[in-house]
Amino acid sequence: MKTLYALPCPCGQTVDVDRTQAGLAVNCACGRRLEVPTIRGFADLETKAQPASEPTSTWGPRQGVMFLGVAIALLASTAAIYARFFPKPNRIQGVDHAAVVKLVDEKTPTQTFELWSELSRGMDRQELPEMLQYWDYLAQRNRWSWVAWGVAALGGVIAAVGALMPKEDTKRRQSARTPART
Repeated sequence: MKTLYALPCPCGQTVDVDRTQAGLAVNCACGRRLEVPTIRGFADLETKAQPASEPTSTWGPRQGVMFLGVAIALLASTAAIYARFFPKPNRIQGVDHAAVVKLVDEKTPTQTFELWSELSRGMDRQELPEMLQYWDYLAQRNRWSWVAWGVAALGGVIAAVGALMPKEDTKRRQSARTPART
C-alpha cells in the first residue's frame, strides 16, 4: 500500500502525493501548479492516515472446491501410476538372483538370444506356487490401480463442479462482513 503525503498549497488546501511523484508538478483544486519535493523533501511533509482496509480474500468456496478436486485427482493419479508401474520384483525363493544376473552378463549376445528364445517358448507348464502368488499380487495391484483412476476421475469431476460454480460477488461478501451501523 502506498504512503500518501499532504502537499500544502498556499490556498490552505492539501494535495495527496506519493513518492512516485517526486520532482513532478501537480495541480491543486484551486488551479495552482505545485512542485512535488524530491525524495528527501518528503520527510518534511505530513503523512496522510489511510483508512485501514480489510484484507480481501481472493479464495472463496469456488476456489476451495476446485483445489480439493485437483488435489484428489493428483494424489489418486500418483497412486494409480505407482500401483500399475512399480510392483515389487518377483523373487522366487531358493534362486540366487545375483548369480543369474552374473551368468547372463557372462554370455555373448548370441548365447543370450538363444537363451531368450528357449525361455520365450515357455517353461514347464506346471506353475510354481510362488509364481501363482505373484500373479495374484499383480492382479490385485491392477485392481487397485483402476480404483485409484476412478478416484482421480472423481477428483476431476469435483474440480469441474468447482469451476462451474457461480462466482461469488465480492461486494456482497464484504457487506456481509461489515457490521451494521446503528
